[in-house]
Amino acid sequence: MIRVAVVVFWLGLFTSSSMAQQSQSQRLRTWPEQAGWITYMAPIPGSYVCSTTSKKRGSVSIPLTSFSFSFTRRNAHFFVDYVGPELRVGSSLLLSVDGAAIMNLPVLSHERIPRAGYQVMANLPGADANNLLNALGQGDHLQIDIGDRRFTVGIAGFPSVLRQIGECFTEAHIID
Repeated sequence: MIRVAVVVFWLGLFTSSSMAQQSQSQRLRTWPEQAGWITYMAPIPGSYVCSTTSKKRGSVSIPLTSFSFSFTRRNAHFFVDYVGPELRVGSSLLLSVDGAAIMNLPVLSHERIPRAGYQVMANLPGADANNLLNALGQGDHLQIDIGDRRFTVGIAGFPSVLRQIGECFTEAHIID
C-alpha cells in the first residue's frame, strides 16, 4: 500500500513537472516597446505566431487605432484596426512608404469587432513580407489606402522593431 502511494506520488510529481515545463515553453513572450511598437511571440497549436503591433494613431478623419503584422511558418497577415464609420473595402489595400507604392495586398476579411471598431485583414505572401519589412525599415511614414481613405502613420524607429521581429522568427522557428 505504501509502495503504491509512493509510485502514484512520484508519477504525479513527474507529470506535474512535465506539464509545468511544457506550459513554460509555450508561454507568451514580449519584447520591450520600441518606437511605439510591441512585438510578441504567442503559442498556437503546434507552433508559434510572431506579431508586431503599432500603438500609433493614424492621421485621418477615421481614426486608425493600430496596425499589425502576424507571421507563422505557413503564412503572414497584415491587419488594420480602425474606429468610426465602416469603410468600403475593396479586394485589396495599397501600402506605400514615404509616398512610394510598395504593394497591393489582397483583403481576406473586413469585420466589425464589438466595442472596438473594425478590422481589415490582408494576406501578406512570404516574399512580399520581406520586401515590406525592409521598406518599413528605411522609411518615415507608412500610408495605408483602404477604399477611398488613406491612413498615414509614422514609422521612424522601425529598424529596432525589425531586430525584435528577427529574434522572434529565430525563437519561433518561423524561418530556417
